[in-house]
Amino acid sequence: MSDEITIHVTEEDIADGTRMSGRECAVALAGKRELINCDVEVSYSWISVDEGDDGITLYTLPDEARVFVSDFDGGIPVEPFKFTAKKMGTFSEPSSPWPIP
Repeated sequence: MSDEITIHVTEEDIADGTRMSGRECAVALAGKRELINCDVEVSYSWISVDEGDDGITLYTLPDEARVFVSDFDGGIPVEPFKFTAKKMGTFSEPSSPWPIP
């Protein structure tokens, strides 16, 4: 995954998004649409992009996106927008702590 990602949140993402859901909010839906074959989760400070065998990449959520997420979750009307998030790092999936017989 690149050092930056740009996400375009559309009116449809806003209409279909679920408040207080890191995996189904408007930003997560936009990320899933644009980052094909990736699982996306959003918090108030980062975006997690799970690329399967390639690991999980975390991106810093910029201020304008943090305000959007907070407003969206709070039921405050929001408008479509785009933002660019910068890469924090990539991590491998942890292996199971349980031994396999």
